[in-house]
Amino acid sequence: MLRKLLILFVIFFLVSCSSLKRDFEETKKNKSNALSAIRLLENQNFAGMKCETSNNQLVAKGTINSISVDFLLDSGASGSFINYSYAKKLKLIDNKSKSVESEVRTAFGSVDQGKKIFIPIFELQGFKFSNWPVHLINSPYKKLIIGSDFLLFNNSVLFCKYGILMNSGGSEKADSIHTFLISNNYASSPLLDYTGNEIPKNIPDFIDILLFIKTTINGEDQLMLIDTGAAFTTAFKSHNIHLQSGIQQTGSRLIDASGKSKRLNIAKIDSMMVDDNYFMRDKKIAIVDKDFRVGGSKIYGTIGMDLLVKKDVILDFGNKIMYFKKD
Repeated sequence: MLRKLLILFVIFFLVSCSSLKRDFEETKKNKSNALSAIRLLENQNFAGMKCETSNNQLVAKGTINSISVDFLLDSGASGSFINYSYAKKLKLIDNKSKSVESEVRTAFGSVDQGKKIFIPIFELQGFKFSNWPVHLINSPYKKLIIGSDFLLFNNSVLFCKYGILMNSGGSEKADSIHTFLISNNYASSPLLDYTGNEIPKNIPDFIDILLFIKTTINGEDQLMLIDTGAAFTTAFKSHNIHLQSGIQQTGSRLIDASGKSKRLNIAKIDSMMVDDNYFMRDKKIAIVDKDFRVGGSKIYGTIGMDLLVKKDVILDFGNKIMYFKKD
């Protein structure tokens, strides 16, 4: 009996070691591909910076008026925004400025009411911007939110798995990486507007835009918001979600950067596909009890950093393309 157990242990150990070695080699190869793509962008005069990972979100370092500031990279926000107390601390407004109710368009908020300020000198990664517009909101969030407006304007490329942001300062788009990534087992899919169509070329990159991806979830076509500011992927309960199992209640609540709190539950879905490629299979997804509409379109949910990291997603905001590793 002991001999059989010993043999089984040895077999298990060898299989485990082999599996770990394959995983290590695959990780090494993926990282090598990412570094090669980054070098191609550097040759195209893009500059890169490493973001810190905090609570499964990406935080970058920059300056406002020569004061060091943390920035959350949030493609799920249509614009950049800051709360009143932080704006006062950075001397962007004075103590006499009146607080007003204002929101930006996020997955859990609605639409900005028009209260904006302009940052005189905003520096990130060696690029300087003058009079950058940000929304003032009433929110407990302690960082400046960098939204899709900034990422689009700078033709940014975000390597989600490695937390590396590449910028051109808006001078050129990332035309050097497409062929390389496709030849190295990446799939690509266009980033779309809320109608499910490609974003028109004549729309200025700096206006407020949310970016979506077309998916097929449990056999049904659905639009999902690309949300780098969300720690995890969510779906909205009111969307008549077709699930593999019932929704399981939790005691957790989700608070987004605008300060809004929503109850959070979980459920399992069979599959999520992007074009002909699996993006998720037989996995649990967070369920939020609310509706989410943009214009006349009802959005199924948001793809957060958990899935963006797992699928080794590279977001090319200039060309409005999402790349992800094939299974």
